[in-house]
Amino acid sequence: PVCRKWRELYGCEPPDDPTDERWLKLVSGYFHRFLRGVRQRLDASGRKIRYLVAISRVRGPERDDEWRMHAFDWRKLAAEGVFDGIVADGIQPDPKDVWGSTRRAYEWIVANRGKAEVYFHCSEYDNKQNGVPTYMRLAKLSKGETARKLLETARDAGGAGVVMECVDPHLYGPEIDKVLREFK
Repeated sequence: PVCRKWRELYGCEPPDDPTDERWLKLVSGYFHRFLRGVRQRLDASGRKIRYLVAISRVRGPERDDEWRMHAFDWRKLAAEGVFDGIVADGIQPDPKDVWGSTRRAYEWIVANRGKAEVYFHCSEYDNKQNGVPTYMRLAKLSKGETARKLLETARDAGGAGVVMECVDPHLYGPEIDKVLREFK
């Protein structure tokens, strides 16, 4: 449908460059309507189904181009009450200010959440360079200290909790397990 609409509007094939401003605007509008429609269908079902969206590689207030990253502006949808929850799937910490940049990004997401709860990522996987191993390296902290600091930062920013990428009880190891059990 998006390609068809592009051809109708511009009389040619969609651009090869996925960051073309007109293309992004068209895709973003389509995806916005689609996600809003999902909410409407969930509500019409008569059942209480929680609707969460994951946003990844959040840059926060320093680079306010979130809609380019996700092809929709999650902030507008959150303000409309479309989502019950937002999973911030990885913050890109500033190596020069690891915890300050993370806190600012967390607070920015919470400030833009509408009525949705926000869950922050505590990831052992580090393929995006924003998991526990990256934080350990940048902050020069142990695994347990890093996990505690991520939990504290999420709580202090107003997050509803953290999410972890799998249910394998051995993935995180005893240090993080201990922090998770004891955290208040």
